[in-house]
Amino acid sequence: GDLGPIYGFQWRHFGAEYHGTDADYRGQGVDQLANIIDQIKNNPNSRRIILNAWNVKDLHQMALPPCHTLAQFAVRNGELSCQLYQRSGDMVIDFRSSISNRYLNFLLYSFHLHFECNFNGSCSLPPLPSFTFFFL
Repeated sequence: GDLGPIYGFQWRHFGAEYHGTDADYRGQGVDQLANIIDQIKNNPNSRRIILNAWNVKDLHQMALPPCHTLAQFAVRNGELSCQLYQRSGDMVIDFRSSISNRYLNFLLYSFHLHFECNFNGSCSLPPLPSFTFFFL
């Protein structure tokens, strides 16, 4: 079924009008993922490298409001960091997959942009061999 304008839609078409899963959204809204990559490459010292899934205008159309609502990226000393804000998490159904998916997305950003990962904190996921591992 149609879950509405959830994560992927907000990340790739933030601000566009949602008309269902079959609509063509090319060129509509803000592509936050492309903007993040562009900012990390061209303005790595910015404190505005933010991915936002919380779009108040669309909340009523979403099957569930986003749990991991905001991520902020930072580049320091050649390492890419990401701080994730998660407003809630269903421990039984979704928490582990949400964290695992954000971890994988972060690793893909780091690999694509040729940065070492900088995790600060703790997490139950095992580190990959060439990465330091801690959450912010």
